[in-house]
Formats: sequence, structure tokens, C-alpha cells
Amino acid sequence: DLPTLVSQSAGITGMSHHVQARGTSFLCLGDTWPRDLLELPGSHPFLLPGWSCPTPKPALVPGAVTEIASPLKATTMDLDKVPDPVFSSGAVGQGVGLEPQGDIVVTAPADGTVVVAPSSGHAFGITLDSGVEILIHVGLDTVNLEGQGFDVKVSQGDRVSAGQELVRVDRSVIEQAGYPLTTPVLVTNTASFASVEVVGGDSVEPGEALIKVTAPEA
Repeated sequence: DLPTLVSQSAGITGMSHHVQARGTSFLCLGDTWPRDLLELPGSHPFLLPGWSCPTPKPALVPGAVTEIASPLKATTMDLDKVPDPVFSSGAVGQGVGLEPQGDIVVTAPADGTVVVAPSSGHAFGITLDSGVEILIHVGLDTVNLEGQGFDVKVSQGDRVSAGQELVRVDRSVIEQAGYPLTTPVLVTNTASFASVEVVGGDSVEPGEALIKVTAPEA
């Protein structure tokens, strides 16, 4: 099968491994772009000479199986039991709910780049180097605390390593405010995978396998 790369960007802004053109589907043939076809613009393939096809991230290689570690010590709950329909419906992505146990220290489940890290500290989006995109939402409605009880350790754009602290949370502040500590951990690019499964047991430690994603076969 030919992998298809689609871009919504205006104009043509070719870079070393990709081309961007409005409304154009890019067909990557084998491991190089054909050298004899250049069509622009419109609905036809837009192919440039001598360009290498992008190498897929490890988790997106056809048939690849990737495990994602738990970001904190917690008991687990099925996602559909999380008491917030935004998460329980799976609209944001498939995953699992965690009920933090003991001191709440949220860590990066793997190496990656922080793409979402509001100053409130209640949520972190990370694009893992594997190609999996995750969201860790610490508590429910905790954005309303405006950062109270959250000691944030990272910022948007930071590189993080597996096990690196993202935030420390004062449990008593959350509980006194009346907000649930339930922490959804979601694969936000669920559509890129054939399956997203919970593999953690009833309780997990930081760094233990929590979610398994499987890329579709070619």
C-alpha cells in the first residue's frame, strides 16, 4: 500500500522529508519520490524529485505493539467509569482512569516532548518519541483551582525523559476543594492505531505497563 501524506498548509514549503501544499495528497512510492512528475496545484499527486519518504515513528510501523507506562502510583478504572463524559465517552481518546494513591507525583511515561502544559498544572499533553500522543489530566475540573496545589515542573516545548517529574500535587488542596482526583490517561491519536488496550492490573506503580497500542497492519 502507498502511504498517503496529507497537508492543509497554504502554498508549497518543502522541507527535507515532506512537502506541504493546499488540498494535495502526497503519494510516497517506495522510499524515494519519483523524479519525473510535478503537478500543481489541485487534486493530483504532488511528487518532487529525489525526496525521501518520512520514516514512521516506532509505534506507527505497521503491526508494531507499544506499551505506555503509568505516570503515577494509582488504582485503575475502566475509562467508561470516569465521572466526566468528556473523557468516559472516549471523545478525547481511548485509555484508562487512575485513582492516585499516596503522594501524587505525575511523571512522564516515556521520552518525548511536552506539547500541552498550562500553568494550572492540571493537564499535560506529550508527544512520545514512539509516535504515541498522550494526555494526562490530573483530577476532574481541577482547572478551576488555577494552579493551587500544583507544583509544575515542566513547560510547553520541554523535552522529557521517562520517569521525569511533570507535577507534584497537594492532595489535600484538591480534596478540600471537592474535586475528584480521578486522572484520565488517554491516547489522543487513538485513530492511528488498530487497538488501544489497558494492560495494567488493578493497581500500578510509576513506570509499570499501563496501556498497549497496536498499529494497523500495512
